[in-house]
Amino acid sequence: MNFHVPPDRVPREGLCRIWYRPLPPDRQPAAMSCGHAHRTASRHGGLVIWASSPRSFQTGEVAATEYGPVSFDGVPPDRLPPPGSCRVWLDGMPPDRQPPPMSCPDASAYQRRHGGRVLFMPASDL
Repeated sequence: MNFHVPPDRVPREGLCRIWYRPLPPDRQPAAMSCGHAHRTASRHGGLVIWASSPRSFQTGEVAATEYGPVSFDGVPPDRLPPPGSCRVWLDGMPPDRQPPPMSCPDASAYQRRHGGRVLFMPASDL
């Protein structure tokens, strides 16, 4: 499948990037090895994108594999967890009252006790 991103967001040749449709370009995860991107997206969803030709760097047209939707509904982009971390998001609670970012195992335990949804932001392996 083909997909369009801003040309300056196309990962350099030989690398991939996980892309989340609902997020603005400046909040997308960093480029990473393609193996890492595919493994991570297969567990957490998103699109894995890569340059399909040298023209990708001018047009923004990339190749992509879809691994399923990710919902960031109601989450301000500046409240997403930092790369490699998770955050529990409690719908209906104001952004400034949300639990802080934490390790993913801690977020899963918190979610089991208090509800909400676990948000994950992948980190680059480079």
